[in-house]
Amino acid sequence: MPLYPVPDLHPALPEIFTVCAAMALLMIGVFRGEGSTRLVSWLAVGVLIIAAYLTQSLGATRQVGFYGLFVSTVGGPDGRGWRVFPFYGTKEIAGRERTRYVLWPFHLRSELLVPGYGWETRRIDFPVFSAIDGAQRWSRSYALGAYTHTVDQRRGYEAVGAPWPLVFRDRVLGEEHYRTWRFAPFYGRSDRDGIVRRFYAWPAWRTTIQDADDFHYERRDALLVVWRREEQESAVSGHRRRLLTLFPALRADEHDGRALGQAPALFDSILPENRGLHAVWAPLWGLVRWDTEPDGRRRWNVLWGLVAREDGRLVGPWHLALGAPSVASRADDEP
Repeated sequence: MPLYPVPDLHPALPEIFTVCAAMALLMIGVFRGEGSTRLVSWLAVGVLIIAAYLTQSLGATRQVGFYGLFVSTVGGPDGRGWRVFPFYGTKEIAGRERTRYVLWPFHLRSELLVPGYGWETRRIDFPVFSAIDGAQRWSRSYALGAYTHTVDQRRGYEAVGAPWPLVFRDRVLGEEHYRTWRFAPFYGRSDRDGIVRRFYAWPAWRTTIQDADDFHYERRDALLVVWRREEQESAVSGHRRRLLTLFPALRADEHDGRALGQAPALFDSILPENRGLHAVWAPLWGLVRWDTEPDGRRRWNVLWGLVAREDGRLVGPWHLALGAPSVASRADDEP
């Protein structure tokens, strides 16, 4: 949950939706002319139905607002409070939340029921100090993240940032070795859940390696998408893949012995997994393309089929037929 809460827009949601929908219907009527009368009428009925649903979704808590979010009250069987934003506000929702602020966001105090963590007390004295205190989580932040320290017993980790997020490290509770260490943008490493990640002078160079008993994955890339090399191998399924991309010059892919790719590779080198892009758009800029036929022979074409090789022979405006012509071909040539 955010450490610095923003004003709740939910009480005004039906009014906001109705105003925006009314403006949209007005624009439809202006641009479509008199022929849009029936359409606008039915859309207006739909808007009223949706606005009624949003109103009912507010629940049993009564919230009355004056002049938007600046002056409002909270009441009903589940809540009470009032606010004159941003000078002072207090709100209590039974079993969920107790909040008070003075000169928002400079001084805030709240108690929230966080799923999985229970009740937590949050204190904010912006921009100097903020804190979270709970049975499962404890956190401190000074001077807008100049120093942060968090202990999360439910997720079992301790994290320190100084300043966060540029310099950051975290470790499993009870261990001395830090599984994540980052000094951005110069160097960073992470070793979590069997996946090892490194970066040097981000985004100049990054590596990701995963090694398991029956699975291996390795990726290296430079400048995010300019150059990339991936290798993936599974001993259980026998699947093997290799990928090499160089924007905007090359995409070379190999799936279980099937080699395919093209040059140049404008957008398909950035999105090598997008099959629709490969099938529809990539042929437009592929001067040289290659693939593998089911029998393992290489198939390629140059300049959109000007010169190509398919089924073991050259095709296109010309082809070379090596060897003596067959009886069927001689019969076809006879008048």
